[in-house]
Amino acid sequence: MSEAITEEKAEYAVLKRYESLFHSLVDSSPDTIVIYDLSGGATFVNPAFTRIFGYQKEEVLGKPIPYIPESNTEITEAEIDDLLIGKPVSERQTKRLTKDGRIIDVTISASLCWNSRGEPTDLLVILQALKMEAGGELAGRIAHDFNNLFQVILCHVEILMINKQEGHPDYRALAEIMAVCRKAHGLIGQLLNLGAPPNWPPARRERPTPRRE
Repeated sequence: MSEAITEEKAEYAVLKRYESLFHSLVDSSPDTIVIYDLSGGATFVNPAFTRIFGYQKEEVLGKPIPYIPESNTEITEAEIDDLLIGKPVSERQTKRLTKDGRIIDVTISASLCWNSRGEPTDLLVILQALKMEAGGELAGRIAHDFNNLFQVILCHVEILMINKQEGHPDYRALAEIMAVCRKAHGLIGQLLNLGAPPNWPPARRERPTPRRE
């Protein structure tokens, strides 16, 4: 066996080892890792992506991922422009949509990948869900469910109060239940406002041609 073939096999073994290490790292990462081609199609997502955003990889590979809120479209396009000229995005706080339409707060980091010839090949994006904000999102969902329950209770109380005058023995208890339900409705409304997304008004920019400094 020639020395060149031996060296080639050794290099291949090293590459396979690093490939295996890469998959172990990204598969065990608690953060979402997404790789895009330069046309914007997803070519890789890790298990955390499915766990956090709800999409199976078969649903998103080969196409853009529909998880950018409309209010964040402009700034995202501007960041892609910067990425294509080699300017990375470093831990910016933003928002993303889950498959079921919920908005979650995340920090995003992104960079452009290059091949050995200095040509851009992929976009690497890492998204970290903010635990405190995720807690607020959860509170909002629970509040929404509680709101539905209190609406049912309030509806039944109103039915029971029909034709009951203030002197009726059940009137006072029913009136207190109604007052508590209305107070709870107001508190729930405050919780539901926790997930309200901010407005992002950055100006649109024309997309540049990828180049490396």
